[in-house]
Amino acid sequence: MNQLQALQKLEENKEFTKDIDLVHFFLTTPYLCGLKQNDYSIKKDEKYHFKVDIFSNFSIKNKNLHWIPIKLDDVAGYFDCSKNQLTSLEFGPYSVGSYYDCSENLLSSLMHSPKKIPGLFLCYKNKIKNFKDGPDWIGEDLRAENNKVESLLYFPHVEKKVFLDYKNLLKYKPADMNKQDFMEQNMSSFWTPIHLKEKALFEQTIILNSLPEDHTAKKSRKI
Repeated sequence: MNQLQALQKLEENKEFTKDIDLVHFFLTTPYLCGLKQNDYSIKKDEKYHFKVDIFSNFSIKNKNLHWIPIKLDDVAGYFDCSKNQLTSLEFGPYSVGSYYDCSENLLSSLMHSPKKIPGLFLCYKNKIKNFKDGPDWIGEDLRAENNKVESLLYFPHVEKKVFLDYKNLLKYKPADMNKQDFMEQNMSSFWTPIHLKEKALFEQTIILNSLPEDHTAKKSRKI
């Protein structure tokens, strides 16, 4: 079975596979995941038949996948499903130990992503309109530029910086409100200072600095 045949077989039911032999093949074959058998374990599950724990990093990057073909539970390292054709993160891991990369897909929602991500969260180049059902806490940077964000409601707590296009968001700004006030109104539940820069690392990008230790501190206002 070659790579194409394996991927086609994994996707034929349009859901995670229930064929445990195929799961082993997918996880251990070098041109797919390339894991060793002591890098993962498979456990029975009433709902999903079985789930997979990964004891290392896990990448299914650039495999032309339309969905995540195996049901993951915990990934000890990073999880990378970028550069596919995913429209959902269903069957992805419940938790990760490092960064989570779902960038360059066709996602319109962050549903089924972990609630806590200790590393970077990369979801740029998708079709995401808001952060509902996404992570609640991100331990490092959030990279969410090149999306279709319409609202910052449900925005996560981000420990470091956020890169997020605001051009589309500004379509919803009242004509009599300035840009800074509009952004702060959208993020009224956050103390994080907002810095808007037309020529940031990515053009028309919001960069949010890390949360100040004193949450009662007055917000800085820079444009």
